Amino acid sequence: MIINDVKGITQYQFQKGDKLGTNIYVYTFNGEAIMFDSGYEEEFLQVKEELIKNGIVLKKLILTHFHPDHIGGLAHREGVEVIGSSRAKETLEGIYDEYENLLPDVSIEEPTTISFGEYEFLLTPNPSHSLCTMIIETNAHIFAGDEVMFFDDEMQSMPYIATDAKTHHDGLKIFRRKSEGKMVMPSHGKATKCTMYAYYSIRYLDHLMRFPKQSYKQFSKLYKIDFGNTHFHEMNQEKL
Repeated sequence: MIINDVKGITQYQFQKGDKLGTNIYVYTFNGEAIMFDSGYEEEFLQVKEELIKNGIVLKKLILTHFHPDHIGGLAHREGVEVIGSSRAKETLEGIYDEYENLLPDVSIEEPTTISFGEYEFLLTPNPSHSLCTMIIETNAHIFAGDEVMFFDDEMQSMPYIATDAKTHHDGLKIFRRKSEGKMVMPSHGKATKCTMYAYYSIRYLDHLMRFPKQSYKQFSKLYKIDFGNTHFHEMNQEKL
């Protein structure tokens, strides 16, 4: 576990070499904390242990979306208010047979501001990578979830469509616009102020919709954009 400070918010980074690592973000104020995504269960427990060791009480968990690598902490949600998109059920019912204990305590249906410590966090439902994707932002940060993803070596991962290409494409355009001038905090890999990574994903999805039968190599040769996780391409083609 690597611990970084990103403009006053702590990034707990779990690196996995040639696979996508996982990030958990925590903002602490006056001995209390708010967490953004919770990684897998074992990763959440490591971060929680670190908070307890430092005398910090976790009060809220806000989720960018409800895929398994983001909701591991929900198995240990006692005393923690879980906040997420009102469309969480639509994602969870496609993954789990039983999911009632994974639903958020507070469901966000429209842009909502939550004050905590020195920050105001604006939560905006934004179907994209998943139907329950939610943009979380302050005046200085934007939590990307899986809108942009990176390997530990900083190579960008190809976007993975868990909804459909148009939904993902349109949601990414909103995310990119909102991220201008802010620190982009992805759930996988480095934090960055560069919005070109979202642009690369938008360009890929735009090309995929226009030329659904072309290979990834044809796309890469045309645009000179290189992604990791290129096996996602055939899976993405199935979502057209």
